[in-house]
Amino acid sequence: MTGALPKYTGKANIEGSEPPLFAGNNNPLSRSGMCVNLLDIPPGDGLQEPNAPNCPLPCNPTWSRAEIDLVCGEARECCQTTAVTANDCVEDASGWRPVTGQDIPTLTDWSGLAHDTHQDPNGTGCQTHADGARSGPVFESCIGQLAVADQRGFCIVLEPGTTCPADAYENVCELIDAGQLPQPD
Repeated sequence: MTGALPKYTGKANIEGSEPPLFAGNNNPLSRSGMCVNLLDIPPGDGLQEPNAPNCPLPCNPTWSRAEIDLVCGEARECCQTTAVTANDCVEDASGWRPVTGQDIPTLTDWSGLAHDTHQDPNGTGCQTHADGARSGPVFESCIGQLAVADQRGFCIVLEPGTTCPADAYENVCELIDAGQLPQPD
């Protein structure tokens, strides 16, 4: 379950898109944030929602090129904003990889201390989306879309010859899988 592409106010009209779970008008439900120089974002390029005026346009670096083009625009990239840590990795039958909400409850309890960069610890934002319910299709869909830092980024324009800053991040889950880093506790 990957969820629908985000429908940001005043941005691309994407068929089948839905309001984002933790950005734009739902920004107050998010747990992590970062300082951004809003002067670096040309007026009109950022979010137009009242809760996040002219903030960078969030995206998912794991989307396909076509999805990034739809959400960000063809001249932009979706750059990961924060590195994944060893505590963000889980082991399944295929090896070590970044944890997602689809791993709840088999590989993680998604508690506040379970991971370093996970969205919506304990599912309180998802519970808000589900009108207070901790079960049912709305809650389950929201939980299934949660992720760690490998799926959080911003739409940006890169100068010719440059790459996303996250391209320098080591893939710690692969390093754990290769035995080059210790397994998380």
